[in-house]
Amino acid sequence: MNIYPIKSILSGQDKGHTGIGRKLSLFSVLVIEPDPIHQYIIGVNLNESRVHLEFSPSDKTALSMILEKQYNLILLDIPFFIHKKENIISTIRLLDAYKKIPLIGMTALLTEEVRRNAIESGLCEIIQRPFTPERVLAHYLWLRKNKRGRKR
Repeated sequence: MNIYPIKSILSGQDKGHTGIGRKLSLFSVLVIEPDPIHQYIIGVNLNESRVHLEFSPSDKTALSMILEKQYNLILLDIPFFIHKKENIISTIRLLDAYKKIPLIGMTALLTEEVRRNAIESGLCEIIQRPFTPERVLAHYLWLRKNKRGRKR
């Protein structure tokens, strides 16, 4: 999947691969994660990438943030959303501005059942923790190239 020069994109030295290297500081990621410790770890892991990170501890806060601002990518904590009655993923997908935005689930324990349930609920992809900025960006670029950000 790593078909892009991720290190050069993250460092801003990208020369022609969609121009995202120059625009990374404008790249906005919403992380929906209820655990403050996980928020901290994600922030530390993604801090070097120059993307603009915002965190939401709950689905209600996330929805209000999504209505106020356009994000390029949304990362969601899978265990938190599996146990919720309301599906924030389907709610996000109802918004015109978010029908094509990649929604990537995060989990430490990735099984085929977890993957299947998450994809069926509307996520585009799953990323296993711990992850690096390179892996997140590689997933994002692969999803955009293959138009998998779109909910069918």
